[in-house]
Amino acid sequence: TKDITKQKEISINVDSEEFGNQLYNLNKIALNKLSEDVKNKTTRSRKYSEIAKLNRIEKVHISKVNYLQYQKKLSKFAINKLYYKFAPKETKKYKLYKASVILSSVIFLITGIIIMNWFIQGITINKISYSLQEETPIKQIDDGELYSTIENNEDTSKEEKDMYWKYLNTPLSSIDFTELLKQNKNTVGWLIVNNTNINYPVVQTTNNDYYLKHAFDGSYNSAGWVYADFRDNFNDFNRNTVIYAHGRKDKVMFGSLTNTLDESWYTNKENQIIQLSTIKYNTMWQIISIYKIRSENYYITTDFSSDDSFETFISVIKDR
Repeated sequence: TKDITKQKEISINVDSEEFGNQLYNLNKIALNKLSEDVKNKTTRSRKYSEIAKLNRIEKVHISKVNYLQYQKKLSKFAINKLYYKFAPKETKKYKLYKASVILSSVIFLITGIIIMNWFIQGITINKISYSLQEETPIKQIDDGELYSTIENNEDTSKEEKDMYWKYLNTPLSSIDFTELLKQNKNTVGWLIVNNTNINYPVVQTTNNDYYLKHAFDGSYNSAGWVYADFRDNFNDFNRNTVIYAHGRKDKVMFGSLTNTLDESWYTNKENQIIQLSTIKYNTMWQIISIYKIRSENYYITTDFSSDDSFETFISVIKDR
């Protein structure tokens, strides 16, 4: 049998020789320290039987054993020994700490997935809306008949004429709904608000829940879509027409309505127009009030019992 020192020189790479020597010596010391525990059989772990086996090899056959085999076993033991030596004791405090670390990691992972999914769904909605805008013919038309009626009406004051003059020269948007209705039979209109991202087809169904979580194409999407209240009548407008959409931070759907809270946005007369085209009408609406409040339900009223009740409703809106 070859001498162990010589065999070590042949078998160990020069760069790792010093490390091999240190590992070899450290493990010999560790084995000797644990020899008494093994003899007294104070432990039940399988690794201690391995220690006993290695210890016998170290004491009796060290000059005859293959060094590489011995080093391999000692290296495995060293890893187990380090874990055994330095792992914290399973105290109540440590268990709580470990549980909190695991819980935090799980929460972090779930939060990351939710955020990533939120961005993905916003991107998906943008793709759908861009595709619809590209595929849908939108024409700008002038309403000459309305223009002549206002202009030639002797009862109309100069102030009123001046107020509406600019709007009369603003073309209406005319939408071809043929393809939109093929893609979604719930399509009832198209909404445009200047200097925002709002340029979407409007849908309507028998409840106000479905399009909270579904896109125009019917696919599930937490960004939802722009939809009309189920009480709205788009064939013959109610006195109050209610349209919903999510106010997302990425400016998708009604997220860009926050632009209107900027004074510079509202003072620009070009922005004070909402265009709503339906299958039957091309309409233009002047903005009279913009406000941000906590969730309420007074606005859901679409029909009013009298002109006075409607005027009261308008006054509440203006006073906001």
